[in-house]
Amino acid sequence: MPSTAALASHYHHRSYLCIMAARRSVHSTVAMSSASTRKQKQQQHQDAELQPRWAVQRMFDQPPTATGALLTQWGRRALAHFDQIYGPEFGPELWPSIRLALLSQPRHVAVLNRFYVNQAAAETRLLTLGAEDLAPDWRRRLQAWPESAEESFESPAAGQPHQLSERSAELKVLSYDRLEAATFAASSAAAADSRSNLNEFLPATEFITEMDPRGRASLALSDSAVHGGPTDDSCSLIDPADPELWLPSDLTISPTLQVFAFPSSVQHQLMKPAGSDRWFPRPKPDQTTGLCPYLPMDLGSVAAALALCPGDGDSVLDLCSAPGSKAYCLLQQALPGQMLCLDKSSARSSRLARLLSSHVPPSVLAGCSVSQLYANALNSGAYPLNSFDRVLVDPTCSGDRHSLNDPEADLFSGRRSKERVGLPNTQLQLLLAGAAACRPGASLVYSTCTMSPAQNEAVVLSALAKLQPAFKLVDLRPLASLLVGAGCRVESRQVGLLVLPHLLANYGPSFVCKLKRVD
Repeated sequence: MPSTAALASHYHHRSYLCIMAARRSVHSTVAMSSASTRKQKQQQHQDAELQPRWAVQRMFDQPPTATGALLTQWGRRALAHFDQIYGPEFGPELWPSIRLALLSQPRHVAVLNRFYVNQAAAETRLLTLGAEDLAPDWRRRLQAWPESAEESFESPAAGQPHQLSERSAELKVLSYDRLEAATFAASSAAAADSRSNLNEFLPATEFITEMDPRGRASLALSDSAVHGGPTDDSCSLIDPADPELWLPSDLTISPTLQVFAFPSSVQHQLMKPAGSDRWFPRPKPDQTTGLCPYLPMDLGSVAAALALCPGDGDSVLDLCSAPGSKAYCLLQQALPGQMLCLDKSSARSSRLARLLSSHVPPSVLAGCSVSQLYANALNSGAYPLNSFDRVLVDPTCSGDRHSLNDPEADLFSGRRSKERVGLPNTQLQLLLAGAAACRPGASLVYSTCTMSPAQNEAVVLSALAKLQPAFKLVDLRPLASLLVGAGCRVESRQVGLLVLPHLLANYGPSFVCKLKRVD
């Protein structure tokens, strides 16, 4: 029989084992909890990275916006509107990709500020982030144009001009159809049928289709709004396939312009190479001058400024200038002798003033006579007529991406239905007002951030019907080649080019068209 001391030692040992087992159990539980927490965080990170995949799975059930929040009521209405209008326009090959990109985080480029006190350090910072300067490649492409375009552009078959209904089948990702100037963007039949796309401005507070009698009534209203009166055949009087209507490109890239972008590759988008980034951080102003080193902006906005192609000493008019990114980009290309920025909204005008003051020194603003005239461009006497070398018309539009992701910019709410219906008429008036400001030989660029044919081609064709023969269209194929080289998906339109969003280079949508006064 074991002694009392032996029993005490035995039970003491068993107690020690129990305590140690309990401790191991606690530690194991804590470790499992910590592992679960880490796994949960990793899952959240992966979910954030796979946000576009979620958007694919929920494309037809209240898809999330770029911020991850579900679409608002008016955002869903806008999306349903886009499905009805853009779905048939781009077809099943392109529209799902464009739709997903609109619901995803947009991409930006960084336009380096030529006025920044330490420009070399700012450039080094952008290169460290993994961005690359697009301007040198753009200059090389322009020097080799049109030989450099032979490999990346495809000509349509002889006698087979591109029809609107055939675009989706012909367009390839990251490609742009190489068209002759006479057939750039459309045939005359497409021009005659352009008014069929005006059914997208529905004044009802609920979404209605063109098959509904109310939709057909709104179609007639929209059509008359574009032409400023009863429906007529004014659009069919302009034939974009007429070679006499076109002028050769005059595009140049300023040596002072630097545009940085992240590579448009799957590896960079999803795997994020070491030491690089995918988003430009908010620029911090210099403590001495208060100027920011660069401005993140959409590449489509840069395209509009490139198309205008200002020169030193030119007089520039920027209609609907706020919030001012295009005006900033114009100042990076040249120092105009005079620059007049207009906007009818006092709130937006304040944003314009803040952006210019935080990127352009007062000496340059004063030396270039940059005037921030906060007035409605349609008001008589807001600016002198027949006196500007370069005019940019970037009117308010439906803003496809903003309508989905920005409640304040949404035009599909019931309270803004009247404004939405009147958009083409207002845009036409602004374009004609910009044309009236052009002196002989001046250039005029019309741009929007929508894919709507009613706000793009129809407005330009309606304006040309009134401006002929004083104005002609300018060939933008070289600009399209530059954008394709930057990873953009570009499509030819009747009278201009359209930057279409896609996930690898989620820029746009942006429409750009250029006119020139020849008399």
